[in-house]
Amino acid sequence: TIKALRLVDPRGLLLEGVSTPIREYLKKRKDTVRCIITALTEDSDLQQELQLGAEALATASKKAKLQAGQPALPHEPPDLAGEDFEASDDEEDPDAWVPDPIDADPQPLRPRKADVVSLLVGIYGSKEMFIKEYEEMLADRLLGNPTYNTERETQNLELLKTRFGDAALTHCEVMLQDIKDSKRINSNVQQKEKDSQQSDGVGLGQMHPLVLSQHYWPSALTKVDHPRFRLPAPLENALADYSAAYGKTKANRAVQWKRAHGLVEITVQFADRSLNVTVTPVHYAVLACFSEAKGSPTRLSLEELMTQLELPDALVRKRVAFWVAKGVLKEVTANVYELQESAPAEDRIIQSGFTLAQNTPD
Repeated sequence: TIKALRLVDPRGLLLEGVSTPIREYLKKRKDTVRCIITALTEDSDLQQELQLGAEALATASKKAKLQAGQPALPHEPPDLAGEDFEASDDEEDPDAWVPDPIDADPQPLRPRKADVVSLLVGIYGSKEMFIKEYEEMLADRLLGNPTYNTERETQNLELLKTRFGDAALTHCEVMLQDIKDSKRINSNVQQKEKDSQQSDGVGLGQMHPLVLSQHYWPSALTKVDHPRFRLPAPLENALADYSAAYGKTKANRAVQWKRAHGLVEITVQFADRSLNVTVTPVHYAVLACFSEAKGSPTRLSLEELMTQLELPDALVRKRVAFWVAKGVLKEVTANVYELQESAPAEDRIIQSGFTLAQNTPD
C-alpha cells in the first residue's frame, strides 16, 4: 500500500493524509509488532527495504569519513529507530520543486520521504516493543532449531543493528553466542565421554543440549517450570550422565535442566505401522505413560496422566490432543484415552505390542 501510494504521489502527501487512521488501527491489533518483526527477518519486501537502508547508511558513513579526511573504518551505527532516510536539499533539483497543496499539513509528524521500515517502526513511536518482540521470536527460533546452526539469525541480527543500534540488541547477541558456546561445550563433553553409552541406546552422543545464560533469555524460559516433572527413566539417566560429564569439563559448574523445553526425536512403533515425529519432552512423557501402563487395551484417564507426570491439566490435555490428532490415541469416554495399537480398519482388529525408540533427546 505504501509503495502504491508513493507511485501515485511521490511527494508523500497522499500517504500522509491516509496514514493516521491506518496507524490507529494497527496500534489496536495485538499481532502488528510480531508481523513486522517476522517480515523484517524473513525473505520479504520489508527485509529488502531494511537491506537497502543498511547499504545506504554504510555508503553515507563512508562518504562522510572520506570528506572529513578520516579512514572509513567500521563504527558504531547510530540509533535509527526514530530516524528517516530523506534526500538532502543538495540532492534535490531546485527547479523541480512544487509547492504543497493548500490543505497539506505544514508540519507533518514525520518526514514525507521516510522509508517503509521507519514508517512501520514509527507506529508506536518507540523501538522497545520491537526489541522485546524480536528477543522472544529469536528465542523461539533458536530453541526450535534441531542444530547449532545460527548463520541466518546472525545475518538478521546484523541487519537489525543498523536500524536499532548495537546496545539495544545486546541480549540477542548473548543468545546467539550461547548457541555457539553450547556447540563447543557439547563437542568437548562427547570427546571425553566417547565410551559412555546407555544399555537401552540413549547415549551422550545422541544428546545436543543448549547451555543458556539465564539472565539474557526471555523471562518465560528462565522461570522454574514444573519442578516435580520428570522424564521417563532412559532420558533421566542420560541427563544425569551428561551432568556428570559436564561437571568434569567445567569445574565447579553444574547444569539445571529445563525438562519441559527442547526437542525429542522418537519413533513410535506398532505392529502395522511406525511414526517418526519430533516432539517436546512433555509429548514424549505423555506417550511413555501408555507404553508403561498395564492391561489390554491400554487406557489411561487424564487425571491419571496428570498424577503420574505431576503437570497441570491444561498442559497435559494439549499434549494428549496432539497424539489424538496423530491417530496414536483415541478418546473412548470423556477424558479417558486408549492407545491405538493398530491403524483403524474395517472388519478387523489387530492387537500388538508397542514400543518407543529414543533417537535424539535434547
